Amino acid sequence: SQLQSGGSCFGVIPHARINMDEVRALKGAHSRILHQRLSAIIAQGETKKILPDRLVSYIWPDPAEGATHRTRLRTLRKSLQEIIKTGAWQIEPGYVIKRKGFPKQRRRKIKKKSSR
Repeated sequence: SQLQSGGSCFGVIPHARINMDEVRALKGAHSRILHQRLSAIIAQGETKKILPDRLVSYIWPDPAEGATHRTRLRTLRKSLQEIIKTGAWQIEPGYVIKRKGFPKQRRRKIKKKSSR
């Protein structure tokens, strides 16, 4: 493994790109937690549908019912609005979440010439 041999492993181990300007623009703790999770799940230029119950579980891992669940959904909507105001995210009807930006460019593998 590259870690054991002391070599560089950036790009080999999955990582998330979190825009710190966006994080600094977020005032609410729930918004920051949700932004972190969304940044880890959705790469720049990509879109993903994530239902409200799943989004709520990213902020509060323990389940809730009744008034508590309704309050969490209300807080979720406020957090999503705060994230949208950063200008880097778009949420379409049906909780289709899009992270604006250019998709990561895939590197092409260079074929090595055989030594014949």
